[in-house]
Amino acid sequence: MVLFYTMNIKKRFFILILFCSFAGYSHAQQSEALDSSMKKMMLVGDDIFYQGMELKLGLAKDIALTNNKTQAYSFFKKAKRMRSWNYVWSILGGYEVGAGLLVAVSGNPLGWLDVGIGGGLIALVVAREDEIENYKRLGIQEFNK
Repeated sequence: MVLFYTMNIKKRFFILILFCSFAGYSHAQQSEALDSSMKKMMLVGDDIFYQGMELKLGLAKDIALTNNKTQAYSFFKKAKRMRSWNYVWSILGGYEVGAGLLVAVSGNPLGWLDVGIGGGLIALVVAREDEIENYKRLGIQEFNK
């Protein structure tokens, strides 16, 4: 540091310009790499990320449509529709299990049929989650092409 202050003005100015040019070049490369990666969708765990933001399926579907990625749009649309129906099936399945248990405990053996139906609906939801993840992955692949 002391050596820098003992140099004459021309040498200090030259070193300063040289340092700034390398720093600017390095920053330009980093920002270019960030810009190219920011334009792609990524699947991190179960979450979709685009331009550093986490997206829900509906928003990912809309972004794919605005970017004219029709195949990606159709995959996101299927995943969104399946996810919406999963909410319905899980609520109905939970109700069937709860109501069936109440009826079965009160002495009616038909309550166990309701418990079985509710359990089947909940198992359906769990099985469909893998398919939803597959549609999300396929949509992201098509969007990034």
